[in-house]
Amino acid sequence: MDEDITWVHLVRHGPDWSFEVRQVFKRYEIGFDILLVALVGALAYLPLLPGLGYYRDDWHIVFGGLVFGPGIFRRMFSIDRPLVGLIYDILYRILGVHILNWQLAAFGVRLAGVLAVFWIMLMLWPRQRLAATVMGVLAIIYPGFLQQSNAMTYINHEIAVTSAVLSIALTVAAYKSSRWTRVGLTVLSMLLLLVFLGSYEPMIGLEGMRPAILYYLETRRPGRWHRRLLAVLKNYAPYLAAMLLFIVWRTVIFQSGRPGVDVSALVQTYRAAPIYQLSRVFAASLQDAFDVLFGAWFIAPYTVFTQLRLMDFLAALILGAATIVPVYALVRWTEHTRKDEADDSDPGWTKAAMLIGATSMVTAILPVVVAGREVNFVSILTTAFDHFSLHSSVGAVLLLTGALFHPSVSHRVRMSLLGLAVVVGILTQYGAGVIFRDSWTSTLQFWWQLSWRAPELEPGTNLIAGFPQNVNVAVESYQVAYPADLIYFPDSQDVQISADLLNSATVEKVILGVSESSQQRTIPFSRDFRNTLLAVFPSASSCLHVVDGAHDLIPPGMDAMAQLIFPYSNIRQITTDGPAQTLPAAIFGASPGNTWCYYYQRASLAVQQEDWAAVARLGDEAQALGLSPYDLSEWWPFILGYANQNQADTAGQLILRLKDIAYLRYQVCNTGRGFPPGMTNAGRQVIVDRLCNNP
Repeated sequence: MDEDITWVHLVRHGPDWSFEVRQVFKRYEIGFDILLVALVGALAYLPLLPGLGYYRDDWHIVFGGLVFGPGIFRRMFSIDRPLVGLIYDILYRILGVHILNWQLAAFGVRLAGVLAVFWIMLMLWPRQRLAATVMGVLAIIYPGFLQQSNAMTYINHEIAVTSAVLSIALTVAAYKSSRWTRVGLTVLSMLLLLVFLGSYEPMIGLEGMRPAILYYLETRRPGRWHRRLLAVLKNYAPYLAAMLLFIVWRTVIFQSGRPGVDVSALVQTYRAAPIYQLSRVFAASLQDAFDVLFGAWFIAPYTVFTQLRLMDFLAALILGAATIVPVYALVRWTEHTRKDEADDSDPGWTKAAMLIGATSMVTAILPVVVAGREVNFVSILTTAFDHFSLHSSVGAVLLLTGALFHPSVSHRVRMSLLGLAVVVGILTQYGAGVIFRDSWTSTLQFWWQLSWRAPELEPGTNLIAGFPQNVNVAVESYQVAYPADLIYFPDSQDVQISADLLNSATVEKVILGVSESSQQRTIPFSRDFRNTLLAVFPSASSCLHVVDGAHDLIPPGMDAMAQLIFPYSNIRQITTDGPAQTLPAAIFGASPGNTWCYYYQRASLAVQQEDWAAVARLGDEAQALGLSPYDLSEWWPFILGYANQNQADTAGQLILRLKDIAYLRYQVCNTGRGFPPGMTNAGRQVIVDRLCNNP
């Protein structure tokens, strides 16, 4: 038919390229809509992919896959979510350990989920293609979920959401299909429902969208309300049966090995204080509903923006502004080509969309709150509770889309709000990517510098890691222990290097010399805090300081907790007679090159080896390259080397840079710290004369 129209038009009017373009666009309009949603998502998430890495729970997958093979994941997740273990087993066999593969796969899964929502909306309101496209754009950049860059951990959450939404889409398709097609689609939809529930059961509330949509479909048919309700129950019965089957298995048959997901423990909590708990659920549900619907567009962006440098913020702003162009172009083109196709068949679709969206959002939030969790945007690198907004965002964006296209909203206001939402969404998601990129950069610096400083670590070493306060790269001990073991004991299936993070509990254990054992997802750990080695960044601009507690100087400004356990750091946990470790390139990439920190670490190692000539040579090389530290205390190993090599003038020039740092002078001149065992008397006297006796 389109070809006949085109031929008649050409005969009557001659070539008209705008007419030709309109015909092509109309023929492939759904494809252009999908392409726009994918483009917006790509602009939000893909530019920073080369700089992203592994975070938090990713190390379970990295360590387990490399050391034991992908079969270990079934054992790891048998304690809480067995299906997740199977999912990771399959994914790891396909994607391997390379993080870029996981990033692209997670983006693909996220996009598939958004397109499933797009499909649902087109099936419900076929002539509202523009609104469906806008909803897809809002969903792909929804700024409440900030964990897209943490792909390896959160891909299973995205699989759960995509499975849920696709299951609901198949339910709508089954409702509109003939008998046998309906049976097939229903069976497939039920299987996806079980995948969704087995992947992440706190998302069970998203299931509220299915009966809401079924009821809406029944309202289009004639009949009394009770007949509609019976029809809904009849259509929903298979899914209700599948869901009840899962609940019985999860609460009665399955025995959880993780307290955080133990249903019996949760029930006891409500029995102990029912009125308080019910009041908390009510208040927290209201708060979470506000956060998911509105806070995601205001609070979450603020959390991200305050952590960005000016140049990163400007780059995100430019990207957001550029993204408006294709969005506006498609919107205006669609309005122009379909201006005579108002949806007179269902003028109240916006109200229905808002009601379905609100119902879905509230039911999605409720189980999360009942389980004692909440949506918040406090920190995307530590608690990461923003991820609880992912499944509830499906209802939120549907509600927002209905509100945006409500007849009471003028075209100008609609376009303005859409443009603002696109900019905020792109800004926030790009900014979150910057935060994750910087966190991974800090992680890489830690491990590369440790490898330069410590050629080998003794088995049983307990590595205490301290990171700059503005970049949180680890929140649990295994997130330090696993990469350390992959670097220093890659062929061992036993955890040879334990670890802990710098906090008040760790300080007490170090001082007391505690020994303890534990498990992380069935992997046994043993820690002996008498074998502590402290590795810490004293400030964001410092190199990593691997501490010799008996002799090193304490850098000014170092964290107070690090100073408390400074004397307990045992440098003998480092074996100095081996070559520097070569970090696995698949995980840590290429070496960052010979920066100042490289020379500082190699010089510190040479001090421990009492190779004073090497220290002086490294100092000469660093200065010849114009390298110097931000943390002036890092001149100290070079001062020791020059003084021991009878280069008093060179040592004196460096000492001049430290003379005004009272804390360093006090340690050297009043307590005698800073002089390792191999220091010569002559070299020591040079430093004392220049630093202490010549103020």
